[in-house]
Amino acid sequence: MWKGQYYRLTEHTVIDPPREYSKAVQHGLDIFCRDMTIVFGKEPKIHDTSSGSILRLTYAAKEESLGRPESYQIKFYEDVDQQLVMEISGEDDLGIIYGLLYLVRHI
Repeated sequence: MWKGQYYRLTEHTVIDPPREYSKAVQHGLDIFCRDMTIVFGKEPKIHDTSSGSILRLTYAAKEESLGRPESYQIKFYEDVDQQLVMEISGEDDLGIIYGLLYLVRHI
């Protein structure tokens, strides 16, 4: 349940990437982290989902396929620990990268 909360990308946002990802996704993640550091004055935490809002990066599951190469979707939800999550789900590596770059344009 949202309970009237809004997702906020802040200096406390934690990035939760897939367990395995390509060098291309790593490069996109590096760009995003660089820009978060510039905007918020500190480097974001990665993989430490114990506190703060979460930016989760995933590859689209087959049953949730986006149907087009290089596509992505952004969804918001509350996880089982009641933490707010923004999830970028990419059809492939470029989908994840394009989703991250979309956020970079709007930070």
